[in-house]
Amino acid sequence: MWRRASVLSLLGRTFRRPDLLQSNKPLVVGSHWSHSSSQPTEKWQLMSAVCLERFPVITQEMNPLEKKFSQLLQTMEHEKSHLSDHELRHLEDLKLAEKRKQDSVDDSEIDVNLLTAVEEQDAWEDEREAFQPASRLTEADTKNDLRSIERKLDRKLLLVVKQKLGNSTPWVMPMVLRMEGESMRQAAERALTTLCGSELNAVFMGNAPCGFYKYRFPKLKSASDDFVGAKVFFFKAQLQEGLLAKSSDISDFCWLTKEELVDCLVPKYNAAVQDFILEL
Repeated sequence: MWRRASVLSLLGRTFRRPDLLQSNKPLVVGSHWSHSSSQPTEKWQLMSAVCLERFPVITQEMNPLEKKFSQLLQTMEHEKSHLSDHELRHLEDLKLAEKRKQDSVDDSEIDVNLLTAVEEQDAWEDEREAFQPASRLTEADTKNDLRSIERKLDRKLLLVVKQKLGNSTPWVMPMVLRMEGESMRQAAERALTTLCGSELNAVFMGNAPCGFYKYRFPKLKSASDDFVGAKVFFFKAQLQEGLLAKSSDISDFCWLTKEELVDCLVPKYNAAVQDFILEL
């Protein structure tokens, strides 16, 4: 009861302030004053963009520290491991060879058709020397073909396109204006199919955007235009297969690493993109 009276007393003192009673402004508890001459709310266009990733195909090369640690692990494993079947067989072959020298071996212990462990190991060595692993560098790496997904097989690549937006054609990730009645992810899926063709098979990673960027339209636009700029929401997708087919709004495209994005994206746009690109 005392607590309720204290709260009412506090509210009473608050509402009895002379400066509040003499003002014509409405009082809203826990909020700001509303102004009769409020500024008009700015309108922004909503756009969805696709961050299409081609994941690494091969593992990255180890740095000197990783190589040293890997060799240490192999040495420890070799020292602590038990003898393999091949090594046990080699010991049996040595014992059999010693019995042959002493003429104490039975005919039943000899298999004339069986290769010794050393002979099998020699055959394995010949097969290993004949094997030539594929190069880590592809033809796209040699020619520096930025439009090929066969480049930089040990790195994550991201798709950027030179897209017509108004009177300019900047380098961006494929994006479209959201249409009435569709979700932001549906707009991102439409951006991929309409701008890059239906041959690209990609999997979208969730319904929530991974990044955000906004920009204002040039001031040259007429004052009657309703929108002051655009807010872009990025959605991640992973490339499965397929080749890109440019639409009329795309004049060029590239598959770039995270570091190479700096050379083609505008600084503010690149800063927004770099925030949600992870290199593991």
